[in-house]
Amino acid sequence: MRDGSKGCATSDYGRNLMREMMQAYEGAFEEYCRLTSHGFRMLAEAVEQNLAYEIDCPTLLICGKRDMAGSAKSYNKRWASKTGFQLEWTPDAGHNTNTDKPELVNALIEKFVQ
Repeated sequence: MRDGSKGCATSDYGRNLMREMMQAYEGAFEEYCRLTSHGFRMLAEAVEQNLAYEIDCPTLLICGKRDMAGSAKSYNKRWASKTGFQLEWTPDAGHNTNTDKPELVNALIEKFVQ
């Protein structure tokens, strides 16, 4: 559980939230693996289909510089490059950026909405 929480967050708060969620699956390792692999499978299938999704509204991408979850950083880089969407990198934040840097994430969203 400790390693999984380190992969999702850089802050104690974020890691503790992840650990708490993971503890609900203590003793049910196979169920937890099925749950997490389902998300990766969905992403892989979506990428494989290569459908032309169009987002026709202003879009802000926020990604932690220390995000270690799968290909999140490379997907965000490519998505921003391909679409011109604004991409903001949050320093010292992992995959759950909003738990690592909530004030910064809120400020980015507020600025974007204005």
